[in-house]
Amino acid sequence: MREEGRLRLRALSITILSAFACYLAVLGLLLGARSMLNITIPEDRAVAEALGLSQDQVKFASLSMQKTLASRDDVYMIRGSSELSSTFIPSHPANVFAGQRVGFAIDLEGRGHWQSLAHAIALGALDDSISGRKFAFIVSSQWFEGPGVEPGAFASLFSPVQLEAFLRSPNLDKGLKDEMAKRVLELLRDGKEGYSQRTISRFQGAGPLQVDVALLAPLDLLKSLTLDISDRWRSHGLFRRVVSAGHSGAAVDPGTSGPIDWTALEKTSMEDAKAKVTNNRFAVYDSYFDTYLRAHLDEWEGSRNRSLRYAGSREYGDFDLLLRVCAALHCKPFIVLAPVNGRWYDFTGADREMRENHYAKVRTMIQEAGFKCLDLTTEDYEPYVLCDIMHMGWKGWIQIDRGILESR
Repeated sequence: MREEGRLRLRALSITILSAFACYLAVLGLLLGARSMLNITIPEDRAVAEALGLSQDQVKFASLSMQKTLASRDDVYMIRGSSELSSTFIPSHPANVFAGQRVGFAIDLEGRGHWQSLAHAIALGALDDSISGRKFAFIVSSQWFEGPGVEPGAFASLFSPVQLEAFLRSPNLDKGLKDEMAKRVLELLRDGKEGYSQRTISRFQGAGPLQVDVALLAPLDLLKSLTLDISDRWRSHGLFRRVVSAGHSGAAVDPGTSGPIDWTALEKTSMEDAKAKVTNNRFAVYDSYFDTYLRAHLDEWEGSRNRSLRYAGSREYGDFDLLLRVCAALHCKPFIVLAPVNGRWYDFTGADREMRENHYAKVRTMIQEAGFKCLDLTTEDYEPYVLCDIMHMGWKGWIQIDRGILESR
């Protein structure tokens, strides 16, 4: 019996050692693969600009690509949501600063459904790469309507590699990490990416020992490395696509070099605005009005007198998290407080006083955080500040362009 017991123990020891050796081998392979996938953008103005202007979800969800762009002194980041895609407007920063005419490229970070929480995670993940950096951040009032970000919308944009980097950051305190982890778990109700309290707990640092977390930590480490390698691989793919598209080595158009002629820009922008806005009283560009509004005016009129609410929105708490992340990382956001289209909102019955209260609340949050703010909410009835019912327009972008130069 004793001999049999010894044999079983020996067999178990060999199995454990073999498993450990396999684990170390896999770990070594993953670490080697990760070291081979570091992204280095060459000193090429055209490549940096093309990557910055890319609206590819790979870039938005990446950690390695965003860190690479954020660490460059010749790249200026603009964070926001769907308004960043309105490059058809002449005064959009992608057009005004094209060719790095004033010494920097624009990096557009965000698309539809990107709201405070997703940006807070991404900024926290950048950590030292953004410490002390200046960048622009456009706050949309639509984010605060209703309950805030929808779980499905957040899940569709969620980046596991960014969240893990956020929770590992040595510059963010445990209280901030705990609040973020709790909020993320509330929104990821469907268990996207296998996220659970156990998975997140491993990155939250100090706390009582949890046996299941400790036992499964080696597997979680492999999963984290796999996520990191996948992120780097996809980022490399985006980089290769940009280079193969012919951006590398492209000459900067001398016609876009030198100081910006603001008078000429304003003239060109107003001519474009008047040509595109001709068929409605809401100062909405024609194709948007024809596609989304014209056929349903009767349904829209007065429809939001009770349905639209800002009070109680979780977005205020998410925005507070974002401001605290910026403060903890000592970065210097130039925050643009965007209005809604007052003419359209009045038409739909949305209460003006309620809107003003919302503007005031967000404005106060920014002021108390000590960040620079361009407040455009006093111009919500001014034509061409917006191009439709919510997205930045010709006049609005010009003010942002000027603010970017002044804030650098």
